[in-house]
Amino acid sequence: MAAKNHIADLPGAAVLHVDRESGRICYCNSGAVALLGRSADALSGEHWWTALGLPGAGEQPLAQAIRCGSRTVLSPIFLHPPGLGEMVAGGYLFMQQYQGRDVVVLLLFRLAGDGDPLFTTPVQTGDVV
Repeated sequence: MAAKNHIADLPGAAVLHVDRESGRICYCNSGAVALLGRSADALSGEHWWTALGLPGAGEQPLAQAIRCGSRTVLSPIFLHPPGLGEMVAGGYLFMQQYQGRDVVVLLLFRLAGDGDPLFTTPVQTGDVV
């Protein structure tokens, strides 16, 4: 984990820097540690899709946006971080230089989870958020 980040602290924001070439996390803030339930050391070097609990990179919209490196708003997506329940998160994706390389910055905000009173039944893959 790096000592410096180019993004101001935002309460509740999980910040992940993903190396575009490898798809591995090279930086995460304390918000990401809280959201994903794992230490910064455990997240560092992990593929972004594994950390978020998503099936391999594939053709899902988030994977396409990361590969393209396009700045975009992330519509709500289901996350299944290992060892945690399902949750819905949204956010932003943009490019940034980090330690001399191009990274994709994922700025994620937890919107809801299967333990929240908003969901009377567990969140399902086919649910519309």
